[in-house]
Amino acid sequence: MPDDAIAKSLAMSDMKLQRRLWLDNVRENLPEIFANPDIRGMQNMFAGMPGIVVGAGPSLDRNIGTLAAHARRYPLFCTDRALKKLHDAGIIPHFTVCIDFQQEVADFFAGLPTRKTILVASIKVCPAVPRLPWKQKLFFLVATPTINSPKRCSTSRSAASSA
Repeated sequence: MPDDAIAKSLAMSDMKLQRRLWLDNVRENLPEIFANPDIRGMQNMFAGMPGIVVGAGPSLDRNIGTLAAHARRYPLFCTDRALKKLHDAGIIPHFTVCIDFQQEVADFFAGLPTRKTILVASIKVCPAVPRLPWKQKLFFLVATPTINSPKRCSTSRSAASSA
């Protein structure tokens, strides 16, 4: 599978295959999902507090020194791909977010101290990821907005006429 995210997405464009992988992953993840809290337990935990979200983009290299200075003062969330760079700079994020459902994502964590960070994962995440030793594991479900849209679910005339 190519490393490039766009090429990877195009390679996985077959929605039937994606749905099959998602369903298989959710089934495999069920023991971890039921044994750990979901993300709703964090609601309002950081209300009114600034936080830092770190992705693996090109600005990470430029800003990693600044991150180190602020990592202890604010909640630090990073993506799966950013964890290694942060670790190499001596920064341990409070939370590592992972939503990728493909097996390759587990390789991002090889040799990293996952026990020191909290995993925040989609229930569809690759099952190898929640099996790693994390400080804690939180799960969430990403819902499709069109499925959850009040316009689509409502049977009232006002919702139907505004659609």
